[in-house]
Amino acid sequence: MKKIIDISHLILRNENEIKAELLHDKVLYQDIESIVSYLESGTMTISISSPFHCSKCDDYVAPCSHYTDGEWLWGVWTVHFLKEHNLELPKKFVEKIRSLKYKCPKVSEKDLLEFS
Repeated sequence: MKKIIDISHLILRNENEIKAELLHDKVLYQDIESIVSYLESGTMTISISSPFHCSKCDDYVAPCSHYTDGEWLWGVWTVHFLKEHNLELPKKFVEKIRSLKYKCPKVSEKDLLEFS
């Protein structure tokens, strides 16, 4: 089985709360639009009909979907927190996104079934 890095384990304090030290007052990435594009073009792994509630601004992000690039896994809420609350992403994740020139690789259904 291939290992995948679930970003939620790195940025959430509990199931629904982003670590406060990862939210900033100013935009952290000059290339934020390209990073967002990468995140939005990942391969969907799961979609749950119940929406994710943002505890910071009271917005709902629906559906609560998760995406992957074959190495990392992130929830659609990651984009919301990045755009609206200046979320600091794991450094290695940002480095990977940039190294791929913001082009998210598509993951085959067969490969999705091999993830653990």
